[in-house]
Amino acid sequence: MNFLAPVVLLLLVAVAFAGTPNIQGTYRQINYDTNDVTIAVIEDDDDYVTRTTYTFGVNEFTVEAKFRIEFEDDDSGDQGVWNVKYEYLEGTATPHSADAIEALENSCSGSFRLNEPTTVVDCLFCGGDRYDIFRTTDKGFEIGEGIACSRTDRPTRFEEYEFEEIRSASAASVLSACMFTVLLSSAIALLFM
Repeated sequence: MNFLAPVVLLLLVAVAFAGTPNIQGTYRQINYDTNDVTIAVIEDDDDYVTRTTYTFGVNEFTVEAKFRIEFEDDDSGDQGVWNVKYEYLEGTATPHSADAIEALENSCSGSFRLNEPTTVVDCLFCGGDRYDIFRTTDKGFEIGEGIACSRTDRPTRFEEYEFEEIRSASAASVLSACMFTVLLSSAIALLFM
């Protein structure tokens, strides 16, 4: 009897389960405290090419980015926490108010114009490489709190709001629905002030 075949099969199964998480799909994160909405579309490929749209504070400004996610290692034992590196390929910011122009100009050297995208990879995305922590959840995934431009400064805590997977909806329609929800809740809050 050949005992090598079952051993090889077990090794293949172990390698398959030790791989990186399957996270392809469309996700949304809403911070109801600040009215920030993030939509992330993660492609089904080995590089986890991701396109994100961040809308800060009821459309004060929008940041769009395209990046790869590199799962560096799983340092957590049984916790499922990964150290990741984001390699930014593109990134633009578009201010939609005078306050947004001022905020972006304070963060990035250069000038911004109302409703015109400006490249921001160098100033908002650490020149192209950012470091983070990542873990999957029942609803989607969580990322680290804060920005790290080096591995040693990687976050150690997770953001309060997780990215939840959106099924059967386009990112644009989901963003519209999220913005409507945020605007409606802001309007209701103003009525009761």
